Amino acid sequence: MRWPDAGLKKQRVSPCQDKPGAYQARPNSASIKTTANLILLGIAAELLLMLFIAYTPSGNWLFGTVPLGAEVWLLALAGALLISGLEELRKARLWRAGS
Repeated sequence: MRWPDAGLKKQRVSPCQDKPGAYQARPNSASIKTTANLILLGIAAELLLMLFIAYTPSGNWLFGTVPLGAEVWLLALAGALLISGLEELRKARLWRAGS
């Protein structure tokens, strides 16, 4: 299997397309699961690296950082919740306006 075709399954597209009988490549479920697993693995690796940099003496020395206190985490959590709540309100307003 060549690289550009990896994980793609060719399916017929509707005859109303420009080229009747043309095929369109669509990802199969195995390639979607593999991609999702790689994304989760990347997120986990990034979190571990951030924790290493922020909370180990060698990470603090190497990058010139200090561990974050509980008050900083609480402030970040409050900000994230506020932004998420405001976004949900915005989406609800748009949904009501559209219907």
